[in-house]
Amino acid sequence: MTAPSPLVPTHTAPRSLTELEVGGGEDLTKQCFSVLYEGPTGSGKSHNIASWPRPIMVATAEAHNLTLEGFAAEHPGEITIFYLQSWGDFASVFVPDVENRLFAAKTIATDGIGPLTDWYWAERQGTRSNLNQNDWGEGKKTLKAMFSRLISATKPKADKPMYHVVGSVHLSNVSTETGGVVAIRPAVMGAFKEDLGAQFGSAFLCQSRIQRTLNPATQQ
Repeated sequence: MTAPSPLVPTHTAPRSLTELEVGGGEDLTKQCFSVLYEGPTGSGKSHNIASWPRPIMVATAEAHNLTLEGFAAEHPGEITIFYLQSWGDFASVFVPDVENRLFAAKTIATDGIGPLTDWYWAERQGTRSNLNQNDWGEGKKTLKAMFSRLISATKPKADKPMYHVVGSVHLSNVSTETGGVVAIRPAVMGAFKEDLGAQFGSAFLCQSRIQRTLNPATQQ
């Protein structure tokens, strides 16, 4: 099977929240969903994420923080930034707070899953020269379990609020020795890249022509 060209989206990001519908015709503003945005730098992943209702955006890459801060400055009170410094901050602080529904937000946004998982692998490796086979296997299980916990916030929990859960990831080509592209996968270390998309309920491939603006009047 020939892989699609990275310039041709297999899915196009919705232009508004109400364009994403699920079975039964219920739209995104009436339920809570999990969505992964995939695409290259500058393709509109962060713009899409910033358009969700009252997002708290996890900052995982220093070079990208200015972009997130720009969104927050343009729409004060609508977007909150949660700065992480390590995988431990995500696993031991942020995810438990999401599970306990402690954030006054409607959307949990991990805008940069690649750098986040890089932190995990770096912390697991520690001072060793490399990772072994057991590390890769156990690491995949850990990452799947952590994102499952995060995405569980889309489901009811007693009388506590639910959240939309959205994320973004860059894509990379899997090539043959002659340079032919045989597959396109999330730019994430290890076998977790094969399971990342399946963690989310929907996945969209963004491209640079998609332009997003956040209209506070449409937020619910």
